[in-house]
Amino acid sequence: MTLRVVLEMSQPTRAFVVRPGSQSGHPLRPRYGDQLGVWIKGELSPLASTPEDAGPITNTLHPVTVAGP
Repeated sequence: MTLRVVLEMSQPTRAFVVRPGSQSGHPLRPRYGDQLGVWIKGELSPLASTPEDAGPITNTLHPVTVAGP
């Protein structure tokens, strides 16, 4: 896995990140190359450093029907 992180030690601390091979690192995953262009250009995306910066996180679970034997 490749990861580029830049931390700015100011007050408040700021962080920037780019991960060109996605979190899984698996080339067959749909998001595998979505940050590759950012990586090639040498750009970074801001990373939330506090819960307030990240905002609310919502996980939605959906039931799955599994066929019986």
